[in-house]
Amino acid sequence: MGYKGAYNYGLSKPRIARYNYNEAAGTISYTNGFACGEAVNTSVAPAYASASLPGDNIIVEEINEFTSAVVNLGVTRLPLIAASILFGHTVDELNLTEKSNANDNALFVGYGFTTKNSNGTYDACVLHKVKFSEGEDSYQTKGDSITFKQPTISGTAVARDTDGQWREKKYGFASEAEALAWVDAQLGITEQVAIPVASVQGGTYGESQSVELTCATTGASIYYTTNGTTPSADNGTLYSGEITVATSCAVRAIGVKSGSVSSEVMTEEYIIN
Repeated sequence: MGYKGAYNYGLSKPRIARYNYNEAAGTISYTNGFACGEAVNTSVAPAYASASLPGDNIIVEEINEFTSAVVNLGVTRLPLIAASILFGHTVDELNLTEKSNANDNALFVGYGFTTKNSNGTYDACVLHKVKFSEGEDSYQTKGDSITFKQPTISGTAVARDTDGQWREKKYGFASEAEALAWVDAQLGITEQVAIPVASVQGGTYGESQSVELTCATTGASIYYTTNGTTPSADNGTLYSGEITVATSCAVRAIGVKSGSVSSEVMTEEYIIN
């Protein structure tokens, strides 16, 4: 993408949402949208079918018709819910488990991202209907540690069912927030709550710690756990004041607000000696 000759060099967190087509009503909607981790790279390579019409020993008409596009996406990480939305796997966010079955089928999704131009403006792109294939799980041993490499997924974009459109771009946003808001609007994604912040960073301490949690999103509530499970509005304790951490544990917290996408989970691990 490019705007008035600008050069793209910054790629933001991609957005993905489940594609739903109501054939009876002839309408498209998106649900279960989420933000991926920080983008590493993405590419979109459209393919066209060509046909020529000869006449009087010359080509009088040539047609190039879009068929599909190869899409590649590399990110620092994919949230657990992606396994369900993208590949149809069974996910339990409470217990942090993912089950893959031989009968699981990949689902169509909408995919959007933004880029930053050299002139300070931002562009946005949405692919309306994409089906991704699952990439390999790759681990790298380095000394006594194991590092998980960034996930890469590939897929195929096709035209949406209603009008043949397969991609939409918009150029020249003044800020990244505006560009992301446009992508979110196309994919039916509401505002995501900011991740909670702990007043005391995780680490090793010689005495108990008093930890306060804050969230930058106005009107958001914070739920937290100390037993290792994933917090949500249905699991955990509603934060109402500082937490006393007297024994070693992991404090996990999430921001929740009606009409908005819940935040990513904050995790701070405390070791009390």
